[in-house]
Amino acid sequence: MITFLSTTITAPEAGREIIAKNPLKPIGYDSSAKQCRVMKFHKNFTEEQIVEQMLEDNLTLWSYTE
Repeated sequence: MITFLSTTITAPEAGREIIAKNPLKPIGYDSSAKQCRVMKFHKNFTEEQIVEQMLEDNLTLWSYTE
């Protein structure tokens, strides 16, 4: 089971790979659109920069990859 964490609570650490999700993006069975993508922010990004970038792309949920 994967539990996604909200960017409004805490931001992912810079330099770590995450799975980011836009749960409001409509997708269909015959669509190539995706709600999730793998991301990695530069290690020099601040928490504010990470949150701002994610919210600009409507990526409101995230989880670290293993």
